[in-house]
Amino acid sequence: MRALALLLLALPASAETITAAGDLIKDRETWDGHSACAAGRVVELDERFGRVTGKHLFRAKIDDGTGVVQVFAFGHFPKLAPGERIEACGRFNKAKLHKNGVTYENEIEAVVVLRGAGVGAGLVDIIGDRVVPRARGKASAQSAVPPAPK
Repeated sequence: MRALALLLLALPASAETITAAGDLIKDRETWDGHSACAAGRVVELDERFGRVTGKHLFRAKIDDGTGVVQVFAFGHFPKLAPGERIEACGRFNKAKLHKNGVTYENEIEAVVVLRGAGVGAGLVDIIGDRVVPRARGKASAQSAVPPAPK
């Protein structure tokens, strides 16, 4: 038993698991404030500079056939198009009041957005509540910590 525990500790972190949007929504109380990855087709897209913050941002809705979740991110992420399949990893919020005064539900605050061959390719790990980019098949020392819940 002890040898098994040591073996498990020696194994590298496993690649992220894509969680179905329907599961995130159904278990939103459990997922609230925790990191998750979801993938689906972009069904709505809004990309701009925020009026309040002045930062580049995008908001998208992705549909994987089991449900629809929103994706929100600051920064310069890949240019997306409606109908494109993407994967978004970050903190899931069942409901969050944003600076613009609107409460958004079932939303992933993305720190990683993948498209094309990157979707489901195991390019990130979720270790605890950190989203960690992988480098050459190994866990990277770089990490992106989703913003703290407010």
